[in-house]
Amino acid sequence: VFVMLMSFIPDLKSLIYADTVDSVKYLDWDDTQKKLIEKDTKDTSITCEVLNDAENLNLVNGGWYVVNNNVTISNRITLDTNGTAHLILCDGFTFTASKGITVEEGQTLNIYAQAVNSGKLLIENVDDRNAGIGGIAVDNNGSNGGTVIINGGVITTNGGATASGIGGGGAGSAAGSVSGKGGTVIINGGIVTAIGKAGGSGIGGSTDGAGGSVTINGGTVIANGSNSLVFPGEAIGRGAKGNKTIDSGTLILGTNIKLYGSDSENPPTTLITTGPSDNV
Repeated sequence: VFVMLMSFIPDLKSLIYADTVDSVKYLDWDDTQKKLIEKDTKDTSITCEVLNDAENLNLVNGGWYVVNNNVTISNRITLDTNGTAHLILCDGFTFTASKGITVEEGQTLNIYAQAVNSGKLLIENVDDRNAGIGGIAVDNNGSNGGTVIINGGVITTNGGATASGIGGGGAGSAAGSVSGKGGTVIINGGIVTAIGKAGGSGIGGSTDGAGGSVTINGGTVIANGSNSLVFPGEAIGRGAKGNKTIDSGTLILGTNIKLYGSDSENPPTTLITTGPSDNV
């Protein structure tokens, strides 16, 4: 009976695995050549899950995901404990992670784009104390950011109040609460805009949170710390520090990467330095 059924459904595999795809081209960083190179998931037998609109999404450890249509996830995206996930943004499509993506210490998110580099990730309605990409509010503390590696795409991420665009989650107001640190962020390409809010850094720590490790090898990065006059967060580094001594972390620039700065939200025009640099 099973053999007869197969004869009536010649493409049974495509029906069963309609939400996966075996061949997706993407750009990945080659540390030997110091540049992005094109790869294809089929060359390493990677199967990608095709994302579609949903309320919830958990990224499983070792999972590969592809955005090949316009997709919105309503709630905050999570990642397996100590997990590593891979996200490919296909050219011409937008992935809206409405409440942000949790990437805490011990977790890693790799983001890839394609040749035209026009795939988009948009994060803009994040709850208070949650980073756009990174740590979250945990009781009265903020969790530390994990590892975020961006290899391309048009990435726009806004943190919730007291949190960073990419990095640490914000602490609550109770005495003794602990703020989230920045984690590790590596940007190899793309156009990345990261905005902190109410004391949070653009990339790095939340309010009272230390900066992490940030490496920029390529692309365009626009980082804005909180514009609060009382609680200004650094563009890249620590969150608002009040009267505390807080480490700003490290910033490493690749070859020919130019760093501009400004004390306002206007596009910066002052050239600070040009990479390579071990720490700025």
